[in-house]
Amino acid sequence: MNTRYQFGDGDLASRRLALLAETFRPTTERFLREAGPAGVGRAVDLGCGPGYTTASIMRVLSPQNLAGVDASAAFLDEARRRVPTARFIEGDVVEDLAVYQGAGLVFARYLLSHLPDGEQAIRLWADRLGGDGVLLLEELEAIEPVHAPFAEYLGVVEALLADHGMPLYVGRDLAESPDPPGCERFFDRALRFEVEASRAAQMFRMNVPNWRRRPFIESRYGTSAIDGLIERLNGFAESSAARENPRWTLRQIGWRKRTPAG
Repeated sequence: MNTRYQFGDGDLASRRLALLAETFRPTTERFLREAGPAGVGRAVDLGCGPGYTTASIMRVLSPQNLAGVDASAAFLDEARRRVPTARFIEGDVVEDLAVYQGAGLVFARYLLSHLPDGEQAIRLWADRLGGDGVLLLEELEAIEPVHAPFAEYLGVVEALLADHGMPLYVGRDLAESPDPPGCERFFDRALRFEVEASRAAQMFRMNVPNWRRRPFIESRYGTSAIDGLIERLNGFAESSAARENPRWTLRQIGWRKRTPAG
């Protein structure tokens, strides 16, 4: 399965993920505290990138054995420096299943948007859980953009992902998705919160150079339209004016292995 990160893994992508991690760390760590298993032995962070979520797992749950899996060697070099006590593996988060066989926790944040078959991935991850293991997923369900440049940016990203058969708002489907075989849903929440407008603009504008030269973008939107979008996002990112904040909705969901009857 092709699990290439759609937004690149260069320096700019890394800096963007640092800003994203700072923004969403409180919601992720709250999720881990409330749904993560206490005293977990083996934990795996899928699509760990530069290791920000891996660090959160270590901080909140202190697993005895913690591994991160990602397809980017560059991101994994950062992750090893960030969480030196964890083990990091360059591999495919779906196909390299032996990495997390028997895990007590499998965790992924904002990963399903980059997979061509999310339902299959969930089934495979859940199937590899240990007897008391849990699968925790945190995915984007909606963004109320509030401002026109934000809506324009999100429309472009949604179209780019759709061109690869991948949805931006994966969380919309998770709530209605069937439970993986052998698992029961024990946690399911839509978490809504605001992100400061200037910070949202920074995250958005830093992402544009990662995909602006894609053939799909150039043929559908053109260089001048993307340049104009960057200029409008820059205006929000660099302004100190008080503005209404866009609103995020995250779907946080957890499954655990079903205890056999008798």
